[in-house]
Amino acid sequence: MNRLLNEEDSKLQNTERGTPMGSLSPPIKSLKTICDNHQGNSLKSRLSKSNIGLNSCNFPGCNLNFRSNYDLKRHAKRHLNFGNYQCKICDHLFQRYDELKRHLYTHSDKKPFKCSLCDFCCIQSYDLVKHKYSHTHEKPHICQICNKAFTRAARLKEHYRVHTGEQPYSCKI
Repeated sequence: MNRLLNEEDSKLQNTERGTPMGSLSPPIKSLKTICDNHQGNSLKSRLSKSNIGLNSCNFPGCNLNFRSNYDLKRHAKRHLNFGNYQCKICDHLFQRYDELKRHLYTHSDKKPFKCSLCDFCCIQSYDLVKHKYSHTHEKPHICQICNKAFTRAARLKEHYRVHTGEQPYSCKI
């Protein structure tokens, strides 16, 4: 992993905190500032707590949920082009250097996390954890309404729509 990072360091760009990057505005210190000053569709209205205990991002085209409000706010900064580290390959912005380092694997053939039971390899350790459920058949995510179990939280979230009747996607044709 260190070798890849050393090879890729020349492709990284670090800007000082609080300074503009390219045509972007300087990072704003607080999302509260944005929420209080944003007109029209406010950021506050886009960051909401859903009825299943997950924090939901409601920006157009983004249906991600987060376990904590902190993670939701960190994610929301991406919609607002916050970031101090930029990938020189694809120009994607990151708030933290470790996120950029992990991202660089997507531009290489290196997959450092390998399954001990099969040939599966991946970039992130969490993906390996999710993969191992395919071997153990463990389903740690359980519906609080009907007790149906799932290997992934995203599948449980989709399942809750059966109970709520929510239909977040519509045909545009």
